[in-house]
Amino acid sequence: DYAAHSPGMKIVLHDGDRSRVVAMALSGQIDVGVGCFLQPVSGVRRTPLFRFSLMVIKPAVQPASGPPRCLRWKDIVDWRLIGAAPHNPIQQLIDRNLQRFGRREPPDMVFDYFETQIAMVEAGVGCAVIPTFAIPACRQHRIAMHPLTDPVVPIDLCQITSRGRKQPPGFEDFAGFLKSYIAEWAEPWSPKFA
Repeated sequence: DYAAHSPGMKIVLHDGDRSRVVAMALSGQIDVGVGCFLQPVSGVRRTPLFRFSLMVIKPAVQPASGPPRCLRWKDIVDWRLIGAAPHNPIQQLIDRNLQRFGRREPPDMVFDYFETQIAMVEAGVGCAVIPTFAIPACRQHRIAMHPLTDPVVPIDLCQITSRGRKQPPGFEDFAGFLKSYIAEWAEPWSPKFA
Protein backbone atom coordinates (compact mmCIF):
# COMPACT_ATOMS: atom_id res chain seq x y z
CA ASP A 1 0.00 0.00 0.00
CA TYR A 2 2.76 2.46 0.85
CA ALA A 3 4.58 1.84 -2.43
CA ALA A 4 1.48 3.05 -4.29
CA HIS A 5 1.23 6.03 -1.92
CA SER A 6 4.89 7.07 -2.43
CA PRO A 7 6.23 5.48 -5.62
CA GLY A 8 9.57 7.35 -5.34
CA MET A 9 10.40 5.75 -1.98
CA LYS A 10 12.43 2.54 -2.01
CA ILE A 11 11.20 0.09 0.63
CA VAL A 12 12.99 -3.16 1.37
CA LEU A 13 11.47 -5.48 3.97
CA HIS A 14 13.48 -7.77 6.25
CA ASP A 15 12.06 -10.35 8.63
CA GLY A 16 14.11 -11.18 11.69
CA ASP A 17 14.14 -11.48 15.45
CA ARG A 18 14.32 -8.38 17.63
CA SER A 19 18.06 -8.55 18.27
CA ARG A 20 18.78 -8.77 14.53
CA VAL A 21 16.49 -5.82 13.75
CA VAL A 22 18.22 -3.73 16.44
CA ALA A 23 21.66 -4.66 15.07
CA MET A 24 20.57 -3.76 11.53
CA ALA A 25 19.22 -0.38 12.67
CA LEU A 26 22.40 0.42 14.62
CA SER A 27 24.67 -0.57 11.73
CA GLY A 28 22.70 1.41 9.16
CA GLN A 29 21.63 -1.68 7.18
CA ILE A 30 18.05 -0.50 7.69
CA ASP A 31 16.68 2.98 8.37
CA VAL A 32 13.67 1.85 10.39
CA GLY A 33 12.76 -1.32 12.28
CA VAL A 34 9.27 -2.25 13.48
CA GLY A 35 8.44 -4.58 16.35
CA CYS A 36 7.91 -4.90 20.09
CA PHE A 37 11.01 -3.58 21.77
CA LEU A 38 10.04 -3.71 25.44
CA GLN A 39 13.38 -2.67 26.93
CA PRO A 40 15.40 0.43 26.04
CA VAL A 41 18.49 -0.29 23.94
CA SER A 42 21.53 1.97 23.96
CA GLY A 43 21.78 4.00 20.76
CA VAL A 44 18.24 3.19 19.64
CA ARG A 45 15.28 5.58 19.50
CA ARG A 46 11.92 3.83 20.11
CA THR A 47 8.79 5.54 18.82
CA PRO A 48 5.43 3.90 19.62
CA LEU A 49 3.21 3.34 16.59
CA PHE A 50 0.21 1.70 18.24
CA ARG A 51 -0.69 0.35 21.66
CA PHE A 52 -1.96 -3.21 21.67
CA SER A 53 -2.68 -5.54 24.58
CA LEU A 54 -2.48 -9.24 25.38
CA MET A 55 -5.25 -11.71 24.63
CA VAL A 56 -5.79 -15.41 25.11
CA ILE A 57 -6.69 -17.57 22.14
CA LYS A 58 -8.35 -20.97 22.33
CA PRO A 59 -9.91 -23.41 19.89
CA ALA A 60 -13.25 -22.12 18.57
CA VAL A 61 -16.27 -24.27 19.29
CA GLN A 62 -18.32 -22.22 16.83
CA PRO A 63 -17.74 -19.12 14.67
CA ALA A 64 -17.58 -15.88 16.65
CA SER A 65 -20.63 -13.65 16.80
CA GLY A 66 -20.60 -10.28 18.49
CA PRO A 67 -17.81 -8.70 20.49
CA PRO A 68 -15.25 -10.96 22.15
CA ARG A 69 -15.75 -12.01 25.77
CA CYS A 70 -13.07 -10.71 28.12
CA LEU A 71 -11.25 -13.15 30.37
CA ARG A 72 -9.20 -12.39 33.46
CA TRP A 73 -5.64 -13.55 34.02
CA LYS A 74 -6.74 -15.55 37.03
CA ASP A 75 -9.19 -17.47 34.79
CA ILE A 76 -6.39 -18.97 32.70
CA VAL A 77 -3.60 -19.85 35.17
CA ASP A 78 -4.53 -23.55 35.20
CA TRP A 79 -5.08 -23.89 31.44
CA ARG A 80 -2.77 -25.88 29.17
CA LEU A 81 -0.79 -22.99 27.68
CA ILE A 82 1.37 -22.72 24.60
CA GLY A 83 4.05 -20.05 24.71
CA ALA A 84 7.41 -18.86 23.47
CA ALA A 85 10.90 -19.57 24.78
CA PRO A 86 11.73 -18.06 28.20
CA HIS A 87 14.28 -15.61 26.71
CA ASN A 88 11.55 -13.95 24.59
CA PRO A 89 10.71 -10.54 26.16
CA ILE A 90 7.00 -10.86 25.32
CA GLN A 91 6.89 -14.31 26.94
CA GLN A 92 8.63 -12.85 30.00
CA LEU A 93 5.87 -10.21 30.22
CA ILE A 94 3.22 -12.93 29.91
CA ASP A 95 4.91 -15.13 32.52
CA ARG A 96 5.17 -12.24 35.02
CA ASN A 97 1.43 -11.65 34.75
CA LEU A 98 0.57 -15.34 35.05
CA GLN A 99 2.85 -15.61 38.11
CA ARG A 100 0.97 -12.76 39.80
CA PHE A 101 -2.07 -15.05 39.81
CA GLY A 102 -0.32 -18.21 40.94
CA ARG A 103 1.02 -19.96 37.84
CA ARG A 104 4.56 -21.11 38.52
CA GLU A 105 5.03 -23.51 35.61
CA PRO A 106 6.43 -22.47 32.22
CA PRO A 107 4.24 -22.92 29.13
CA ASP A 108 3.27 -26.55 28.50
CA MET A 109 4.58 -26.31 24.92
CA VAL A 110 7.03 -23.79 23.45
CA PHE A 111 7.09 -22.42 19.89
CA ASP A 112 9.07 -19.40 18.71
CA TYR A 113 6.54 -17.95 16.27
CA PHE A 114 3.04 -16.65 16.92
CA GLU A 115 1.84 -18.29 13.71
CA THR A 116 2.92 -21.70 15.04
CA GLN A 117 1.24 -21.03 18.39
CA ILE A 118 -1.97 -20.03 16.58
CA ALA A 119 -1.91 -23.20 14.45
CA MET A 120 -1.34 -25.37 17.54
CA VAL A 121 -4.29 -23.70 19.29
CA GLU A 122 -6.48 -24.36 16.25
CA ALA A 123 -5.36 -28.01 16.36
CA GLY A 124 -6.64 -28.23 19.94
CA VAL A 125 -3.26 -28.68 21.63
CA GLY A 126 -3.83 -25.86 24.12
CA CYS A 127 -4.39 -22.12 24.47
CA ALA A 128 -1.93 -19.24 24.05
CA VAL A 129 -1.47 -15.70 25.31
CA ILE A 130 -0.33 -13.47 22.45
CA PRO A 131 -0.41 -9.76 21.57
CA THR A 132 -3.50 -8.43 19.84
CA PHE A 133 -1.40 -7.30 16.88
CA ALA A 134 -1.66 -10.97 15.84
CA ILE A 135 -5.43 -10.63 15.26
CA PRO A 136 -5.09 -10.55 11.43
CA ALA A 137 -3.25 -13.90 11.56
CA CYS A 138 -5.80 -15.29 14.04
CA ARG A 139 -8.68 -14.45 11.72
CA GLN A 140 -7.32 -17.01 9.26
CA HIS A 141 -7.91 -19.82 11.78
CA ARG A 142 -10.81 -21.35 13.70
CA ILE A 143 -9.91 -19.93 17.08
CA ALA A 144 -11.61 -17.73 19.65
CA MET A 145 -9.90 -14.53 20.80
CA HIS A 146 -10.48 -13.07 24.26
CA PRO A 147 -8.99 -9.82 25.58
CA LEU A 148 -7.26 -10.32 28.93
CA THR A 149 -8.28 -7.98 31.75
CA ASP A 150 -7.61 -7.47 35.44
CA PRO A 151 -5.15 -6.14 34.44
CA VAL A 152 -5.11 -5.11 30.80
CA VAL A 153 -1.45 -5.41 29.83
CA PRO A 154 -0.46 -2.90 27.15
CA ILE A 155 2.20 -3.76 24.61
CA ASP A 156 3.47 -1.16 22.17
CA LEU A 157 4.36 -1.81 18.57
CA CYS A 158 7.28 0.55 17.95
CA GLN A 159 9.49 1.76 15.20
CA ILE A 160 13.17 1.98 15.99
CA THR A 161 15.91 4.08 14.47
CA SER A 162 19.55 4.63 15.30
CA ARG A 163 20.07 7.70 17.50
CA GLY A 164 23.34 8.35 15.69
CA ARG A 165 21.82 8.58 12.22
CA LYS A 166 19.73 11.30 10.66
CA GLN A 167 16.25 10.13 9.76
CA PRO A 168 15.92 9.62 5.99
CA PRO A 169 13.73 11.80 3.77
CA GLY A 170 10.14 10.60 3.89
CA PHE A 171 10.55 9.08 7.36
CA GLU A 172 7.77 11.11 8.99
CA ASP A 173 5.40 10.40 6.10
CA PHE A 174 6.14 6.66 6.36
CA ALA A 175 5.57 6.71 10.15
CA GLY A 176 2.24 8.48 9.66
CA PHE A 177 1.23 5.95 7.02
CA LEU A 178 2.10 3.04 9.34
CA LYS A 179 0.04 4.50 12.19
CA SER A 180 -3.03 5.03 10.01
CA TYR A 181 -2.65 1.63 8.33
CA ILE A 182 -2.43 -0.16 11.68
CA ALA A 183 -5.43 1.77 13.00
CA GLU A 184 -7.50 0.44 10.07
CA TRP A 185 -7.18 -3.20 11.16
CA ALA A 186 -6.40 -2.97 14.87
CA GLU A 187 -9.15 -4.10 17.17
CA PRO A 188 -11.17 -1.47 19.04
CA TRP A 189 -10.46 -3.03 22.44
CA SER A 190 -6.75 -2.14 22.49
CA PRO A 191 -5.73 0.25 25.27
CA LYS A 192 -5.04 3.78 24.09
CA PHE A 193 -1.82 5.69 24.64
CA ALA A 194 -2.00 7.72 27.84
